Amino acid sequence: MTLIVTGRLNTATDRAQLQKTALHADLLEAGLSKEDIGSRSPQYLEAIGSRYQEISGDSADEAPLKQQFEQVLQTIEVSDLQLQQLAEDRAVTIKTYLVNELGMASERAAIAQGNLDPEDNQFSGVELGLES
Repeated sequence: MTLIVTGRLNTATDRAQLQKTALHADLLEAGLSKEDIGSRSPQYLEAIGSRYQEISGDSADEAPLKQQFEQVLQTIEVSDLQLQQLAEDRAVTIKTYLVNELGMASERAAIAQGNLDPEDNQFSGVELGLES
């Protein structure tokens, strides 16, 4: 028997999380610290407000931070390939844990190719199945 490990996605949630991760990486590259981002420091507020103003043409003072943040996030593209890579990374992580931490023979677990079909992706995580 072989354990089949398939990475799954909640496309909307996972896309939003990848957008947030990309935005935070951009902010770190622009010189903000993790603490600035985590605490929403004045530097963070200024960086979000500046990006918001660039894309909307509106003053950052005219919109709540949440609206600014959401609009900035929407400008960050996340490809289907990135989502598929996330699903595969999840499956690899689980197989690695099973093999390295629990001692499962590596040939007893296989990683299945995930897809973006909404019917197959009702949740974020992994699906385990058995094949004989």
